[in-house]
Amino acid sequence: MDDYTKHHPGYNDGYNDPIEDVPQPFTLSMERTTTSTMKKGEGTCEGRDFNHDFNVGGVNDRSIDRSIDGSIDRSSSEKKKKKKKKKKKKRKRSRSSSSPSPHNRDTTSNNKRPKRTSSNPRPSTSARGSFSSNLRDMSFSSIRSFPSSSLQPRSHSLLAQRHNSSQRDGSRKGGINPIHPDQTFHYTEPRDSLIDNQYKILDDIGLGTFGRVVKCLDTKTNTICAIKIIRKIKRYIESAKIEAEIIKSVNEWGGRGRNLVVNLWGSFMFTGHFFLVFEPLSLSLYDLLKENKYEGFPMEMNWDVSRDLIDGVGFLHSRNLVHTDIKLENILLAVNEEDYFTKKNEKGRTIKLPKRAKVKLCDFGGATYDNERKGSVINTRQYRAPEVILQLGWSTPSDMWSLGCCLAEISSGELLFSTHGNFEHLALIERKVGRFPRGMVERSKAKELPFVEGWFDRRSLGSESWRYVEKVRPLEEEFVGEWGELLRGVLEIDPGRRWKANECLSRYFTR
Repeated sequence: MDDYTKHHPGYNDGYNDPIEDVPQPFTLSMERTTTSTMKKGEGTCEGRDFNHDFNVGGVNDRSIDRSIDGSIDRSSSEKKKKKKKKKKKKRKRSRSSSSPSPHNRDTTSNNKRPKRTSSNPRPSTSARGSFSSNLRDMSFSSIRSFPSSSLQPRSHSLLAQRHNSSQRDGSRKGGINPIHPDQTFHYTEPRDSLIDNQYKILDDIGLGTFGRVVKCLDTKTNTICAIKIIRKIKRYIESAKIEAEIIKSVNEWGGRGRNLVVNLWGSFMFTGHFFLVFEPLSLSLYDLLKENKYEGFPMEMNWDVSRDLIDGVGFLHSRNLVHTDIKLENILLAVNEEDYFTKKNEKGRTIKLPKRAKVKLCDFGGATYDNERKGSVINTRQYRAPEVILQLGWSTPSDMWSLGCCLAEISSGELLFSTHGNFEHLALIERKVGRFPRGMVERSKAKELPFVEGWFDRRSLGSESWRYVEKVRPLEEEFVGEWGELLRGVLEIDPGRRWKANECLSRYFTR
């Protein structure tokens, strides 16, 4: 048993057995509704928080008793099973013919670990108003220049569910389904039709709650573009207009604003919809990782990507702008289809790579100026900074944490923090990066904190979740050399000590 385990409150030699004498915390959930499932034979947690209440793998959110962090309360499930058995015996003895009330049905867990799900809570700014937290399901990773045969379908939230390396793609095979579960107020004109007598629809790229993305031909200039069509809903249109203004401003800031960020060519209203016209770009880093069956990229490419990404984020921060949703889906390759080639990696597996790894940031629907009023929660769960989880407020350092999670993911092929709950997320950060500064824990505004004497309290998690955390390798063991040094710098738990973008550039890219 390592020192890490022994330091934690609740440790005992038989840690594989649940600690029955310590009551498990149970309060109202801090997270959005989640779904759950488990890869056969494994206990790894895979999941992102969805904005929609629908089932994945036939297990709904009511089938699992959860504590505040989303971890599974096994003892509660067992109690329900026992109650069900007792009720069955009573019914047999009384020979009652009445059917049980639906409110009394047993909905206990099938003991499967949850998958990753997607969440994109929006920051609440003075410009966006109270509706902003529900707006962003459309990912700009759908802005592409490829033919339909190379396009991947999008899920209900358009950020398709991320699976682990052996079963990530089970629900996303085939082409794009043009029928969205909620077609209300969508722009539904078919291919070959004209938008505003100028843009001919060539293909569908993506469809989500926020709107639709199509590949178009500008018949006046004979150029290909990607157009995001916002649903005919007032709050969506208002949010998209703010996003358009932000991207336009970034593009007008100069060369770096165009070279490091997706270019907006124009925007307009037509038939009650709002249209944003973008330059066509290639695959997102996530799409490329997926095509390569989640094999990490070569280190040379990782350094090229990190240079552009750090430079782009630093440019935004120099203008007092926080992106708030940096992840692989929102980092697009600025290359043509003919610029890709295949090679065998160190494991002997054939992978697809760009000849030059030029990337651009996209999806500014949640971008917020640092002096604006901010919401408490930002980022997709797996890229969320510790100060956001602890409700300490956030600023530009939160982008650097997300950036670090991206860099780790492209080199390993897997999410750095694969979880869906606050408590397990905090435990993974402590295990992966190190102990939380006592000051951060003491200043936290979160109602429930799983810390005792500065260490994460393992009793806050179920035994299965804790075993999963203990299997995670610390950062310094998984990533070594200068690459590991860079990751440790941008993944400092204390945002005040976390490396800034210009510091990273001066250390590694100005030699």
